[in-house]
Amino acid sequence: MDQLDHDLQKLPKNITSDNVADVAEELADLVANDAELDDQNLDNIIDVLTNIVNVSDPSEEVTKSVVMLVDDILNSTVGDSSAEISASVPEAPNQIQRALESQIAALQTQPGNTTIEQANVAVRAVKVPLDSVRHGRLVFETVSSSDDGNTLGTNSTNIRTGEAPNLEEAEAAISFQLPLDILDNFEGNQAIPISFVVYQNSKLFPSTILADVSRNDDELQRVVASRIISATVEGFPINNLPSTHPVELYFAIEQESDDNTAKLTNIQCVFWDNDASNGLGDWSDEGCERNHSSDGRVICHCYHLTNFAVILDRFGGSESYILDVASKVGCAISIICLMVTLFTYITNRDLRTKPPLQIFIGFCTSLLSVYVIFLFGIETKSPNGCIAVSVLLHYFTLSTILWMAVESFTMYINFVRAINRIQISKLMLKASLVAWGIPAVIVVVIVIADIGQYRNTDHCFINIDYAFYFTQVLLLGLTVSINAYVFVRVMYVLTFGRFNPRTTRKEMTERKRKEIKKRVQNALAISSVLGLTWVFGLLSLTHKDAALTFQILFCICNSLQGLFVFVMFCVLNQEVRKIWSNYYCCKGTRDISQMLGLSFSDATTGKTGTSLVEDTKADMASSQM
Repeated sequence: MDQLDHDLQKLPKNITSDNVADVAEELADLVANDAELDDQNLDNIIDVLTNIVNVSDPSEEVTKSVVMLVDDILNSTVGDSSAEISASVPEAPNQIQRALESQIAALQTQPGNTTIEQANVAVRAVKVPLDSVRHGRLVFETVSSSDDGNTLGTNSTNIRTGEAPNLEEAEAAISFQLPLDILDNFEGNQAIPISFVVYQNSKLFPSTILADVSRNDDELQRVVASRIISATVEGFPINNLPSTHPVELYFAIEQESDDNTAKLTNIQCVFWDNDASNGLGDWSDEGCERNHSSDGRVICHCYHLTNFAVILDRFGGSESYILDVASKVGCAISIICLMVTLFTYITNRDLRTKPPLQIFIGFCTSLLSVYVIFLFGIETKSPNGCIAVSVLLHYFTLSTILWMAVESFTMYINFVRAINRIQISKLMLKASLVAWGIPAVIVVVIVIADIGQYRNTDHCFINIDYAFYFTQVLLLGLTVSINAYVFVRVMYVLTFGRFNPRTTRKEMTERKRKEIKKRVQNALAISSVLGLTWVFGLLSLTHKDAALTFQILFCICNSLQGLFVFVMFCVLNQEVRKIWSNYYCCKGTRDISQMLGLSFSDATTGKTGTSLVEDTKADMASSQM
């Protein structure tokens, strides 16, 4: 038994209204003088604290001692987090919370207002005149009393009526209007007892939900990222408020990163449910929703009164920041490359009139739209503007996927089913209806059925919910799977079914030498156009243990897909190089050809990817003669 336990044993066992003030003060002094607590200390302290609050003494003196005791516990080295306090004595955090609430309720039975502000916890117990809140809102806000914002302290809380919180200064604030059924219990200008409590940290709120998420991913931490604030109308629980008069909460988000580069996502407004986790308590978002977030601040709407906070995912650090910047740079490069590619194909009659290349133009147009909207709209601050960006991104992403499917289908017909293939009339009209029309139907249905699927305050994209999985992920998975199958079949035909058996050995050897280069080019082109790099995106969703690795691969491959398309279909395309040499920059094309190890005569006389399709069909047809 250490000295603190020895001193705690000396405290009176029978605590009454006659000695409760002395015992409470002595207990607070003992804990304040001992900065390090062990499991046994904490257990003994809670036993004495429980006996103190059971007396229900309404004095401000006892309440101040209880608040100081809670502050000392939060400031002790029992643990640097709520999880460590909970690991020491699982019931301790909830017991301390309830003891403080019970003492404040006892205090509110007496007239007058009380303010008790410590470094880690602050309490305001006020009697609000009925007339001042009958038609307006009551606002309680907390501000920083230190330069780093890590402590509360003197003058760290304010109470006003009928005004909005000072969002420039407030670290946390709560604003609400009392419902009529509560006001009807008071007469004339009778005072309404309302209590506010704010905690600087979450050490009294251990969450198994947050701990499980952080434990399963080294890069990801799900944490409480704000002060914890509560409001109570003593004797009148407030639940099920109408949607027109929610409790409004304002929180400043704590970055807690040395270089401020950690990525903050999945922001949730939550309340502390004392009955969760078998009575130990845990965070829940039931009856709370995030209304808006920007510039490190979050606005929440809840429909009851209790302890509120904001939780979020803090992912990585400098790695996440670099990944984000690299993704944007890659998108900018892809935008430039796709614009050059589209300009080249659209301005040349020979390129834009061939059906396979018209499909390619549709694919590039859709992909370019995705990159432009993503780069300039993904961080839109306006709620309605963000919804519009989400809708457009979803539409063009689905369109890009379907253009890849159309391209895959035509390649299958041209390469694999080159003999006795089905003739498709009005191919481009039907392809456009599929690639542009189906995504429009999907998006319109989601908007009509549940536009909330596009209301994502983390970033302007469809929520990771049923609509995302049943439209984008499912369609993407099917398309990539089909495209992979077509890719294998096409490569098989190119490798084993390419040559005319009537060709002489010498001719075959010369032709094979040239075809090897063409096969490599087309293999890379097919891989790019069919979007096999999107596989990394799917893996990043399904393999949490390696999510960062797959996100890096997806970022590199997918954000630079426009560059891949440009290289495969422009730089390595002999017909395009010939066009550039004739109309744009002859010298520059020669330099490109020399860099690629190709002679300029090859660039002007070789066959294009489309010619390769026709040559394949001719060879295969002649092989059947």
